[in-house]
Amino acid sequence: MNSNPLQVLFGIFNKLNPKQKFMMLGSIVLTIGLLIILLFFMNEPTYTTLYSGLAAEDASKVVDYLSGQKILYKIDDNGQTIKVPKEKVYEARLALAGRGIPSSGVIGYEIFDKSTMGMSEFMQKINYKRAMEGELARTIAQLDGVTGVRVHIVIPQKSIFKEEEKLPSASIVLKLKNNSRLSKENITSIVNLVCGSVEG
Repeated sequence: MNSNPLQVLFGIFNKLNPKQKFMMLGSIVLTIGLLIILLFFMNEPTYTTLYSGLAAEDASKVVDYLSGQKILYKIDDNGQTIKVPKEKVYEARLALAGRGIPSSGVIGYEIFDKSTMGMSEFMQKINYKRAMEGELARTIAQLDGVTGVRVHIVIPQKSIFKEEEKLPSASIVLKLKNNSRLSKENITSIVNLVCGSVEG
């Protein structure tokens, strides 16, 4: 007749001397602790920048909205940068844009997560424009009924003569599902989002 596995384990444990018992129990506690820490980090969401360079008033409004919607967030750079879980960034950005928030700061760009050392100023400007267009397109694409988005931004070079300066402009082409139409709220969100992202 087979013995109960627990009885076998207790039998082995009882045969150990006090030092061996202490080491065995310590190993078990350490293993359980490491598993708990591992599970904690596995469940920790990946955070990405929602907005950076925020004024204190705008940061407060963003935090109030996120708290009200029970969206997790982190604050960096002395309150100027707010991060949210990656899967919530576009939803939150659109909702905030619909409320005209923020009036300062810039959206986070994935392309700038990589180092720009050794890159010329010209290439940095091109990457900045590409990143802005891509991030705006990804955000707008989260709207219901939108199946495709193309964003084109024109950022004119600054002139030393104020009267010759041209303002940045943006054009957005949307592909909608059959019979889909954007609501006034969605259009307002897009306008606020683009205006708040393009300097000038």
